[in-house]
Amino acid sequence: MSPTAHRIRIVTIAVVVWVIWVEEPVGSDQWSVAHIPAPRFDTREACEQKAGELNDLERSIAMMQRSAGEARDQFSCLPDTVDPRP
Repeated sequence: MSPTAHRIRIVTIAVVVWVIWVEEPVGSDQWSVAHIPAPRFDTREACEQKAGELNDLERSIAMMQRSAGEARDQFSCLPDTVDPRP
């Protein structure tokens, strides 16, 4: 057999971990990994669900403090290969 008959196919599998980042306060461009017990997720969907829950909580707290419902912090999900800090 010729050398080309036995080609090895190399497959690269990219494992993406999703991370919840928080901008404190909103609009400040001051980002950090969220200060929660488990800020990393295997799927984007799970990350987005948790970020949504945290954003809902932020809005609720803001409304209780009578600040017109404006959240002070904004939670977002990004792949672990992305760092939003300037």
